[in-house]
Amino acid sequence: MNGDAEASLRLGQEAVARALALEADDRFAVPAEGLMDERVQELYTEHGADRFLLSEEALPPPPGSPRPPARRPPACERGRGS
Repeated sequence: MNGDAEASLRLGQEAVARALALEADDRFAVPAEGLMDERVQELYTEHGADRFLLSEEALPPPPGSPRPPARRPPACERGRGS
């Protein structure tokens, strides 16, 4: 995963530079579709990210919330071995 993932990070940084004429802030990560698993979080963290912009469905409900827990996406269910 690392080679492809590293290439994707570089492509994303280049896209930000082209579109906004700014260097991407490595402290922030925006995972695809607002979802990520532990491996993706580790990759972003290795590259300096400590802030993650996630979809509301990716977050657990606040305590006492009537909202049922969201179904985890298949990528999160596969685990580390896939």
